[in-house]
Amino acid sequence: MQPESSVISWPVESGLSARRVGIYCGSFNPIHNGHTALARHWVEATGLDEVWLVVSPLNPFKSRQDLAPDADRLEMARIALQGVDGVRVSDVEMQLPQPSYTIDTLHFLSATYPGVRFVLLMGADNLEGLSRWKQSAQLQQEYEIWVYPRQGYAVESLLPQYPQVRYWQDFPVFDGCATDIRRALAERRTEVPGLDPRVRDYIFRKGLYC
Repeated sequence: MQPESSVISWPVESGLSARRVGIYCGSFNPIHNGHTALARHWVEATGLDEVWLVVSPLNPFKSRQDLAPDADRLEMARIALQGVDGVRVSDVEMQLPQPSYTIDTLHFLSATYPGVRFVLLMGADNLEGLSRWKQSAQLQQEYEIWVYPRQGYAVESLLPQYPQVRYWQDFPVFDGCATDIRRALAERRTEVPGLDPRVRDYIFRKGLYC
C-alpha cells in the first residue's frame, strides 16, 4: 500500500505499484512554483506513473554557497508538494555518497526496484553539459532521458549528438528562477512571486537565505 502522503523518506515501501517513474533531481534551493508545475505536468502529460522529486545534497557542478541545509530543502519540497497527486519527494541521494552522481543514483534505484522503469527528467540547460556527466555514454544507453525546454536554451542543434534523448519541445516553459527568489527573500519581501506562501513562511521562520 502506498502512503497517504506524497512524501517519502528513503527507503520506499517494497510494494511500490508504479512501474514507470520519472526521476527529477535538483537542489530545489528553494523549490518554487515552476518546479511544482513541471513535476505535475510530467505526470499529467506523459503517462508516467509517478515522478520522484529527488532533493540533491551536492551537485558536482555547483558549490555549497547559498545552499540551504539538506533537511530544510527537503522539508520545503514536502510542503510545496503536499496534495499533488503522483509526485513524491525523495531523500535517496542524501543516503548515498557525495557528491551526487546521477548514474550512481539511478543504478541504486534500479537495483533496489528491479521492476520499475526509471526515466531521467532534465532541463534543456543540462543537455548542454551532458557529455561531461559521470559515465555519460553509459547513462544514455541504460536509461531514457527526457528533456524539457527552458527559456533561453535552444537545444535542437544538440539533439543529433544524443539520439537516445527525447526532447519534449511542446512542453510549456514554466517560470521561476531560484536566484531571483533568494534575492527577494534576502530582502525580506513579504511578496515573493513564484514561491508558495507556505514555503515562504517556512523560510522566514527558519531564517534561511538572509
